[in-house]
Amino acid sequence: MDTTSNSGQNQIALRGLAPPSDGVEQADMSSSHPVCQRAYLLPSLPILQACNEVLRCLAMRRPSCAVIGPSRFGVTYACEYIAAEAGNVVPGLLVVRLVSRRSDGAPRSETFFRWMNEYSTGSPNFGPLRTGSSLEALTRQWQVKAASVGATHIALFIDAVHRLNANELVYLSDLINRLFAKGLRVTPVCFGSPEIVHLRSALANSGQIELIGQFFAHLILFSGLTSKEDLGNFMSGYDDPQVAEFPPGSGWSFSRFFFPTAYEHGWRLESEAASLWMAFQKVALSVKVKKTSMDFGAEYFSAAIENALVDGMNFQISHKPFDPKAWSEAVEDCGYREAVGVTFSPGASLDDYLKPKLISSRAQ
Repeated sequence: MDTTSNSGQNQIALRGLAPPSDGVEQADMSSSHPVCQRAYLLPSLPILQACNEVLRCLAMRRPSCAVIGPSRFGVTYACEYIAAEAGNVVPGLLVVRLVSRRSDGAPRSETFFRWMNEYSTGSPNFGPLRTGSSLEALTRQWQVKAASVGATHIALFIDAVHRLNANELVYLSDLINRLFAKGLRVTPVCFGSPEIVHLRSALANSGQIELIGQFFAHLILFSGLTSKEDLGNFMSGYDDPQVAEFPPGSGWSFSRFFFPTAYEHGWRLESEAASLWMAFQKVALSVKVKKTSMDFGAEYFSAAIENALVDGMNFQISHKPFDPKAWSEAVEDCGYREAVGVTFSPGASLDDYLKPKLISSRAQ
């Protein structure tokens, strides 16, 4: 479910292209389909819930918030979606997105700020830093950009914040404090894995409490989908050309492209929600997940849906295209079974993540 500049350019090039008229054209066009390229974003219920909480934090000008979720639950997509929404609905706000990377050791501040300028994405498009120290240059550039759009408030969206270390947070704090002194409030909105809790604990253990307030004041748990009704709402996005259309401007939804005749006869991907949910439950129970702990990351559902759509693509079929076996095979290929208990703990609450654990040596 990623989105890239190349995929955006491809969609522009395809705009106005007629939908396929037969199976041959369907096969030829499928390689450019966002589902085949994994280049699309459909907001799940957890993304919408996290979006509401983040927007409330920004509207109330809270000092910071952090969205915590396991790998492949869709946290990165949440960061992208919420950043776009914030820029559209919060008045007087400049949105800056930073995709973190794990550094080797403690980089010098100059190196860090130049890296930060290079890898910030979204509205600013700052360009190369000018003369003077990197901190001073970055401060000036953010001031100029904020003034150009009439912003008095900057939302700094930091994806994969758990990859940063305490020294790098200190550098960011210096930038935020300098901008505040210039009349610009910066609200860090952090996204990452439960390693955020390790980093937060390391800061507390080292007496750097102010950094916790500056980056992790309000914690938001990013959970998975917890019912077949939630899954059905998510899958309905594939059926709606207003949400997911291909070719662009054709009026064809994603699901219609892969099964156009079945779609014309009334079939919708949303109708498969119960079968897909049952297939995931079956795998979960086989790896000892409790029925009360059933929550599944949206990326696992997306991967299973993509597997089923691509493997089953059929222009002529007019009846329901999937049976339980097809969904079971799609789920087995999505990586969920291998991830349970390794990259996430099913049903974990925010309190579970906050319980004392070994502190990451990297964070220290």
